[in-house]
Amino acid sequence: MTLRINCCSGPRNISTALMYSFAQRPDTTALDEPLYAHYLRVTGRVHPGRDEVLATRDPDGEQVVAEVMLGAYATPVVFFKQMAHHIVDLDRAFLGECRNILLVREPTEMLASLAVRLDDATLADTGLEVQVELLDSIMEAGEEPVVLDATVLRSDPRAALTELCGRLGIDFEEAMLSWPAGPKPEDGVWAKHWYDAAHSSTGFRPWEPSTVTVPDHLRPVLDAAIPLHARLAEYAIVPAGPGGPRLSDWAMLRSSARTATRASAPTSRARRCCASPAGSRSRWGACTSTSPTTRAHTSGWRSPTRSPDRGSSTRRAPSNLPTPGFRRNRPRSPSNNSMRSVPATRTSSAAAGCRATCVAT
Repeated sequence: MTLRINCCSGPRNISTALMYSFAQRPDTTALDEPLYAHYLRVTGRVHPGRDEVLATRDPDGEQVVAEVMLGAYATPVVFFKQMAHHIVDLDRAFLGECRNILLVREPTEMLASLAVRLDDATLADTGLEVQVELLDSIMEAGEEPVVLDATVLRSDPRAALTELCGRLGIDFEEAMLSWPAGPKPEDGVWAKHWYDAAHSSTGFRPWEPSTVTVPDHLRPVLDAAIPLHARLAEYAIVPAGPGGPRLSDWAMLRSSARTATRASAPTSRARRCCASPAGSRSRWGACTSTSPTTRAHTSGWRSPTRSPDRGSSTRRAPSNLPTPGFRRNRPRSPSNNSMRSVPATRTSSAAAGCRATCVAT
């Protein structure tokens, strides 16, 4: 059985570095943002290189899910680098076939970096709303979320990756700590617009306190992002092991990067859905906002049935859905259930378009 690792990240969260890390494994195929063209088509968002992305990648999200996300691969492990907000206007049931990672980064650092490419960034562009929806769905299904904080990863890559791999049911490999500089076969066609820092790296850059600031016009976005990130960070994995950092050390690392910004966080409860006050959240994470812009950026499962008492705080799976929330694949221990290679049995136009920019390493 193929282990499908779906890394649901926000932008500028060192997700490209994590993709390069997994690409160094001989048992893994790495793919770069397979739903990017779908996202651009559905939302109409203007990104650097938009026309080229739409021309070279399949913009049909349902077809990409069926033939790329759930397709057959020659390696036992597949790593999908995914932007959480790209999962829009799609049935999210396919996520139940994946092991899902929520990759997060301190909001000031993330937004300051994003503003360089998207000066008009919105909360939807951060992916945090969708990440919180996915977190809620995972927890409601009784599963343990796998949240990876970029600060923790950069502070001790070996310890963080060892813990992450353990959660995924695979062994950590030393090769994951470094890669050659320059463009990679995994890169999407958008790399020239976004990956300059990643291409100059040969490993995870050590974390150190940042002095970056967010432009004034993006301050409302930052204020809305802080409580969402804080909720996710509560579940961030903490590397463990003999001689390793103590829990308190990691907690201090995670909180120190947020100290300057959390003071500005709203005192109200962290929002779990849309920026629009008119937005509400269905049982399955679907945004029911009356705002067309918000609806375009956040979407949940397409539940075939809806509870008549939508105001109820109790959320249950519709009886005609096969799985509640995420029934994610359980980690497989190499000692008792080793993963076998699955030969590729089909190559569609969607899969070919996506795999053209990735390699099985």
